[in-house]
Amino acid sequence: MYKTEEHGIAVLIGTLLISFIRFSEVAELLNVCWLEICCKIDVSVLSPKTTYCAYLVFKIAERSNGLGFPAVASVKFGMYVSEHRVSLTFDEQSNDWLKLEMGEFFVDEGDEGEVDISLMETRGGHWKRGLIVQGIEIRPKK
Repeated sequence: MYKTEEHGIAVLIGTLLISFIRFSEVAELLNVCWLEICCKIDVSVLSPKTTYCAYLVFKIAERSNGLGFPAVASVKFGMYVSEHRVSLTFDEQSNDWLKLEMGEFFVDEGDEGEVDISLMETRGGHWKRGLIVQGIEIRPKK
């Protein structure tokens, strides 16, 4: 379950700011036991010969609960798979949007297909609430 509110943010693709691609809504996790956030992007819209990094853009609501268990962030492209454990908890409450690095991938000349990006927490078995997600941002790695 989630609720939405209007928000806008531009997405960086290559070195150009594409202003017509925006996160038009945010989602707030109200009460779930299993958490999965995922997206796919076709590499044809990305610049070749570039390493990209995927970030979850989020906030933690004041009344959050159950987000302390490690989640698994993964990036899959063709035969390449990157998985690692991440934490959604932070020491300080912030009103700013936070960015959590989910993984990276390389787009070569002539590559085709989709990149699958996901964040999952299904093993803790506890109810979760208070995660506010703006989206998954993909940008060239510096």
